Amino acid sequence: MGRAAKYLAWAGAGILLTIAAEKPGFSQEIQPVIELPEFSEEPRDLNPPQLTLLDLELMEPEQMTPGGLATKAQETAQANPGQTEADRLFQQGTQQFQASQFQAAIAFWQQALEIYREIGDRAGEAATLESLGNAHFALSDYEQAISFYEQYLAIARELDNRVDEGRALESLGSVYRNLWQYEQTIDFYGQSLAIARETGDRVSERRLLNNLGVAHSNLRQFEQAIDFYKQLLVLAQELGNRTDEGVALSSLGQAYSMLGDDERAIALHEQALAISRETGDRFAEGMALSNLGSVYGKLNQYEQAIELYKQALAIAREIDDPVGEGIALENLGDLYSRLGRYQQALEFYQQYLAIAQDADSQADEIHALRKLATTYIFLNQYEQVIEVY
Repeated sequence: MGRAAKYLAWAGAGILLTIAAEKPGFSQEIQPVIELPEFSEEPRDLNPPQLTLLDLELMEPEQMTPGGLATKAQETAQANPGQTEADRLFQQGTQQFQASQFQAAIAFWQQALEIYREIGDRAGEAATLESLGNAHFALSDYEQAISFYEQYLAIARELDNRVDEGRALESLGSVYRNLWQYEQTIDFYGQSLAIARETGDRVSERRLLNNLGVAHSNLRQFEQAIDFYKQLLVLAQELGNRTDEGVALSSLGQAYSMLGDDERAIALHEQALAISRETGDRFAEGMALSNLGSVYGKLNQYEQAIELYKQALAIAREIDDPVGEGIALENLGDLYSRLGRYQQALEFYQQYLAIAQDADSQADEIHALRKLATTYIFLNQYEQVIEVY
């Protein structure tokens, strides 16, 4: 898989994985950029560490295929020709969805939906509505996704299926999250969290705690975000889940940094770094290094920040992580620029631009070009400035 293709696959996972295929580009809301705020030419959304999003955001892969009511629909298949045909179409749609053929999946599921409604199979109808919502979510067709998820929610409540009610509420929260409507996101996630706790679903609970922290962070409500991340940390420790523990520590570190408590932020990021090395998670290690680099840069300890970002860059290249590579390259350019070492800054910005172009990210390409232009001005290379623009 090529670098650009792999990057886009990650973006899509953002959506469904977790999710959020939505966002092409390192500077997009769901693909957080860990940078030094004072170096930016324009403000960007503040997000928890990327590791948090990729690990916990939204639904796990298996949850993006129908379950709950869907399972019931499979179990109740009978000799009824209509039932058999609807189930066949449903499975064909699932296969297309898993192959990322979302339009084809929609076509099969629409046919299955019609039959389930004709024969009065409410469980099959609900499962198909959820699946249609997932497919439209993957296509960033959020209006349609909301419509299908709302219908799915109505049937789950009609059948008094609390598990599926929680799933529908979480899905709605994820759609509004992608629409940057965080107040509604928090409302839906909060309702889903209550159901997860009621039903003893610890997996969904840990994911929702994280996502609620993310939503509050995006509203700059860092105290509330910290509360949810602390709950996630406690749950991770209870379950003995070291990966989730590292995620919670990273998220807490970033939230405390945004509140100006950089000493605590460094301690938390160092704990996350230690866990990543203990578990051999190179991706998490790279993100922890980036997080530490961000805090040291904020404290004007540029040489220390540079060393940390260089370590993060090496790991990103080792594991073929274009997002992490782009983050490190941009920040290294920022740091060298702050030190007045513009030629070195230029080299990193040029590499950052190449990554953005390879990922076909117009937003990041423009961002990189602006930084290049500014650097050329400092170097008095005005012809290059004109060429960039």
